Amino acid sequence: MSKSGSVAEGYAKAIDSGYGDDLIVNEAGKILAKSDSQSTSVAAGIGVGITKDGSAETSTLSDATSYSKADTKAITTGTGDDKIINVQGTEVTAQADSTAAGVAVSLSVSGSAKGDVSGSALSKSGSVAEGYAKGIDTGYEDPGQIRFSIDFSGSGSWGRDHQGR
Repeated sequence: MSKSGSVAEGYAKAIDSGYGDDLIVNEAGKILAKSDSQSTSVAAGIGVGITKDGSAETSTLSDATSYSKADTKAITTGTGDDKIINVQGTEVTAQADSTAAGVAVSLSVSGSAKGDVSGSALSKSGSVAEGYAKGIDTGYEDPGQIRFSIDFSGSGSWGRDHQGR
């Protein structure tokens, strides 16, 4: 029996104010937060049984499991009564890349000149990849206010506070 597993996690935050009542004023030209996570797991099992007169029986089992998680937040305020002001013309980008691969291979070989022969091989592989990206995250409690502008073609803006106004 062969068994392998792998776990990879990547986290990134560009601006994090933590806990309490916070004010973040973002006047930077660009904010980029990026996390990468890659996980690979390989398991191989080989069984060989050879006899001249008797019975030969082999069995193999391979199990490979892989888990990968990437979590990115460009601006986050944590908990409390928070306010984020993102000045017009500022670009906020959060990117999360996650890759998981699991490979399992089993080979069973049995041989006998006069007796019975049996063999079995079982392979199991699994992979999970999760990616989370938030440009602006207001935390866990009352999100306070978020004010920012989106410029699609030289004009237009959008603003919203925590009551959806």
